[in-house]
Amino acid sequence: MLAEITPPGVAAHLVEIDAATLASAGITLPMMDNDPNDVIISSRPGSRARAAGLTTRTAAETADATRRWDDERGQPLLTKGPTREQEATLVRALRA
Repeated sequence: MLAEITPPGVAAHLVEIDAATLASAGITLPMMDNDPNDVIISSRPGSRARAAGLTTRTAAETADATRRWDDERGQPLLTKGPTREQEATLVRALRA
């Protein structure tokens, strides 16, 4: 999937970082703000929604739409989630 969503010319590597590591670094992700309802929202099966007609996008379609949206809004800095420096520090620590 990573190859499917990575723009041409970009070298990408998936690095899994568990919730405990993020929490110990004081980092929350944009879609997971430590709200108790996050688990409920993100773990619901989609069978009823699909039965009602929901169609889903591929990862590539989602990534492309997200890039277009970000381009259209001028690519402002994100206000949630780790900074580039925090992310790099976590990845380096996991590779050490």
